[in-house]
Amino acid sequence: MSMTKQCPNCRTSNRDDTRFCFNCATPLVSEVLCPSCGTANRPEASFCHYCATPLRGTTPQTGMLQPNAVLAGRYIIVRSEASLSMSICQGNLREGR
Repeated sequence: MSMTKQCPNCRTSNRDDTRFCFNCATPLVSEVLCPSCGTANRPEASFCHYCATPLRGTTPQTGMLQPNAVLAGRYIIVRSEASLSMSICQGNLREGR
């Protein structure tokens, strides 16, 4: 006898190995992995319960990472003296110094 799981959206019974509801296409996942730290979260979660990273509906913005932030669970963002010096030089050029 095969197991079934019920769609949380339309309550249709689906086969246990189905990833999307065959009636309304709602994802039938048991967990959502955090894109930043890889922690498993409940499917209805909006933010990771471990690191608070948004789990869906956000578009990453470039240049917005803060120093010491961890990216993809393995890269640490650092601000080097070279990039700081470059920012100061570019600012001085814009100001006419």
